[in-house]
Amino acid sequence: MAQSPTKPALVGRLKSPHRSVLRSFADFAVGTPARPARFFLPDFIIHPPVLLKDGKSIASLDQAADVVQSHAGAAPDDETTSVLHRLQDAATMEFAADAADAFRQWAADKNLMQKR
Repeated sequence: MAQSPTKPALVGRLKSPHRSVLRSFADFAVGTPARPARFFLPDFIIHPPVLLKDGKSIASLDQAADVVQSHAGAAPDDETTSVLHRLQDAATMEFAADAADAFRQWAADKNLMQKR
């Protein structure tokens, strides 16, 4: 697959957790719309992980956002929408920690968590 002439070849070959940061920089450099600031914290660790009834262990903001999106369906309620936005928009460690706490409370309210 040939690289786009407007993007550096390094981005396509790089195999590291920083690939998305470099890709975002390359997109910025050629005028592609920027991603939300959250891309710096997708792997923010939720500790302890949230254990769901279906056996999943949710330990990152990305995993939590996926659960909320799959549970929300076509017509999410206001609380679900709020939690999803908090997970997706967390741009600092403080906001990420608050989003993780909001997810934990949301999962408990929706009766999705395992009993301890």
